[in-house]
Amino acid sequence: MAGTRCGGRPVEALGSAGVRIPGELSGVGVDDHDLSRLFDLTTVAQPVRERGRIAARRLVAWAISEQPPETNVVTVPTHLLVRGTTAPPDPCPR
Repeated sequence: MAGTRCGGRPVEALGSAGVRIPGELSGVGVDDHDLSRLFDLTTVAQPVRERGRIAARRLVAWAISEQPPETNVVTVPTHLLVRGTTAPPDPCPR
């Protein structure tokens, strides 16, 4: 798995080397950057801006109170966008 901004490069390089994607290998990125659509990269989409807002609010609250937040776990919704870089394993690899 790779960040989507760099995830397309390995997919492209492996394809140039003759690796069938999907087929022999599947590729998945994270954050659904615009490049994921360019490379037809399957992606775990997440609300990047919302994550930034949450982090900034927590940091400001910590600075004001001078005490760390009670929890270090924050959950945001994600969803899988299946595109052309994933498939079931090939039953007859070469």
